[in-house]
Parts: sequence; C-alpha cells; structure tokens
Amino acid sequence: MDRKLINGSMNDEQIKEVIKNVAKDSVFAKIHLDEILQVLDKYKGTKVIDSATELEKELSQKSALVKAMFFYLQGLYDDAWEILSVFSEDLDYEICFLKGMVLAEKKEYEIARKHFMNALKFVNTDKARAHFDLGICWYQESSYEKAIQEFDEAIGVKKDYLVAYNSKALALKRLGKVNEAIKELQKIIDIDKKNDKAYYNLACYYSILKNPEAALKNLAISFDLNSVRKDKSGEDPDFINIKELPEFKKLIVNKG
Repeated sequence: MDRKLINGSMNDEQIKEVIKNVAKDSVFAKIHLDEILQVLDKYKGTKVIDSATELEKELSQKSALVKAMFFYLQGLYDDAWEILSVFSEDLDYEICFLKGMVLAEKKEYEIARKHFMNALKFVNTDKARAHFDLGICWYQESSYEKAIQEFDEAIGVKKDYLVAYNSKALALKRLGKVNEAIKELQKIIDIDKKNDKAYYNLACYYSILKNPEAALKNLAISFDLNSVRKDKSGEDPDFINIKELPEFKKLIVNKG
C-alpha cells in the first residue's frame, strides 16, 4: 500500500502532518483526526508510544483504536494487530478497515480482503474505499483481473476516485493492455487537468508503445506541473524506448 509511515524518530509536528495526509484517504483517520491531533497536543514532547499508552488509560474502546492507529502509522504492524485482534468486527466498520489496512501492510492479503469485505456489510461504510482496498490486495497478489473488477466497483460509487483510475491503469498495464490503460489515465486528466502523475504515466505508457512524440509531449507537461519528477525519470525502465533521444535527455537535464 502506498502510505507514508512514521519511523518513530519523528517529532510531534511531523507526526501530525503524516496523520493529516493519511486522513485524506483513510476512513478511520477522517473520523478521528481531531481526536488524534488533540491527543498529540496534550502529550506534546513525549514519545508517541508513551502517549498511546496514556491514551489507553483515559479513553475507552476508541483509545485502543487510536493507539492501534499510532502503531500502524509507525510501521509497527504486529503491535497494531495485537490490539485490533481482540475487537469484534460486528462493532463497526472502522475496525474492519483498520484490520484490513494493518494486514495488508503485513502482506497477509487474503485475510485483509475478508476484513474489507466485512466493511461493506455496514450501511454507513465508505464502499468506494472498501472496494479500492480490495483491489489493492488483489493487485499485490498479481490477480489483476480481480483487482480491475474492484477498482471498477470503487469508481462506480465515486466517479472522481482518481487513485482508483490510476490503479486500474497499472493493472491493465500488467496485463499488457497498455492502450486501455491510457484511456483510464485520460479519464484522470479529464477530471483533473493538473494531475502531473497522470501525465507522467501517460508518458511511460506511450514510451512502451514506442510512440516517442506522445511520450515526450506528456512528459514535458508532467515536468511543467511538477519538476521534482525529473529527478528519477532517467532511471525509469518504462522510458527505455526513448531514453537515448536528445529530446528526452534535454527534458530531464533542464531544471527550468
């Protein structure tokens, strides 16, 4: 899963920033973001693990879930699972999601899928996110057709789910269906014309198809939107068909 993790040595302000980023696509973090940030303020200057332990003394079920989220964000998945394993999933869909997220990071994809499927049983669940996470699990297991089915379900619920379009494109690419993958990326651009990642991936896919003109055009747009992408583009294997072209070398060298 493409989620940034806290490494234990981060300070409170850095931890807050990561939690805010996770909250953009995490049902649990969205619901408890204010509570988590209040806790961090209360225990400012103390170690996160100690803060989490204090939480458990003060709060009820939610405290344990917040503590599990702390461990999850630090990459301490075994510790997070130790807390979560005692909770019945009949309680609410948040537990299903968090269990699935932790197990996916532990690469226990088959079990993770069961928890995401359980989340779908709740009326108030984020169905788009549940289907997306199911798709990611299938993708990680190289079951690309099944992954695509779940991404389609997610998009059916949430038409502007850009990361689902991108993930579907990646799965199609894995299946050798690069032209179809390009269509999915174009849908992202139709929704968000400043999505530098979509333009970059378009450049990759056109390179694979040996269409240097289209590849270079989209790569230039991506760099205009986000020049940081230049840093490692010269090492990207998708550009093997265009990397020796003078135009490509000029693009990645020019820091404009």
